[in-house]
Amino acid sequence: MKIADAQLRLFAEPGFIMHIPYCNVGVSLLDAHGLERDVQNVSTSKGNWYAFDCKAGLSLFIDNVSISAGYQYSTLDVLGMRRELVYNNKLFNDFYSKRKVQHGGFVTIGYHF
Repeated sequence: MKIADAQLRLFAEPGFIMHIPYCNVGVSLLDAHGLERDVQNVSTSKGNWYAFDCKAGLSLFIDNVSISAGYQYSTLDVLGMRRELVYNNKLFNDFYSKRKVQHGGFVTIGYHF
């Protein structure tokens, strides 16, 4: 929609996020007094290495300035790679909270040359 020098646009922006499919974590082994006695590395390449996201919103363009606002949905799991780590026959996922999707809002301001 165009009103005088301003334009109002509706948009959708689908996305795909890829991670490096490898995770390495140091597990600290403590003695009876809580002091670190050893560190063992645990690694995996089996975790969730991808996520989808989508933004939808409105953009207002006036001359060289744009202002956008909208909603964002994402399947990104920040613990996705670590969930598959195993130490001492215990899966790390057993200790983490359940996987959830992310919902959010955004506002951007831009100046176009």
